[in-house]
Amino acid sequence: NKQKKQFFEINGNPSFIYPLQALQESKYINEIILVINQDDRNEILSILDKYDFSKVTAFTKGGKTRQESVFNALIYISENYVKCDYVFIHDAARVLLTKQVIHDLLKEAKNKKFVVCATQENDSIVKVENDNITEYLPRRDIYRILTPQCFDFEKLFEIHKKAKTENFQCQNDDASILLNYGVQPYFLVADSSLIKLTYSKDVHIIEKLIEGGILDYDYKNLKIKKKKR
Repeated sequence: NKQKKQFFEINGNPSFIYPLQALQESKYINEIILVINQDDRNEILSILDKYDFSKVTAFTKGGKTRQESVFNALIYISENYVKCDYVFIHDAARVLLTKQVIHDLLKEAKNKKFVVCATQENDSIVKVENDNITEYLPRRDIYRILTPQCFDFEKLFEIHKKAKTENFQCQNDDASILLNYGVQPYFLVADSSLIKLTYSKDVHIIEKLIEGGILDYDYKNLKIKKKKR
């Protein structure tokens, strides 16, 4: 079977362990809910049993789409927590999450309610129709939307419920759902290191970035559970 990217080994650890560690160490994160494919549950539990992630408090079932997965998590929060001010949404494939990005994103969200990470496009972008280039798009106006994203929980949940009621299906991220309902998300220009782990060849690039000191926590001393004697 083809190995899923969240389980690719990076410097001796499954790749999804790295963003979890950044969330674990951030003083701005209270609890972590993992949205997972049920087929991966046993493998994930087996891996997590080796690490000390005290903030991982719950698991919810992933949906057929990103929108459905996020909605499942929002429902869980609404049913199990008395109060939640802000919710962070992050992809496990964005391995190089840092505590500083978490801090900066929350700081913006407290003022603007809906904030996503983005990087400005550096390559030439064209519009194509019938295999023909019809237009060059100005790079200054093109940004790539990334995760993490941080939103006012109540407002995001309200919009997701409305989308569910109206059967609105979004193929992109939560920011595009907000736009559909007339809510303007803001963006935080992020470091280009928030690259997405997509192919096995990306592992080497990410390992080199980690070894170069891009993370703001000690990745060599990930919190491993102490064995009981």
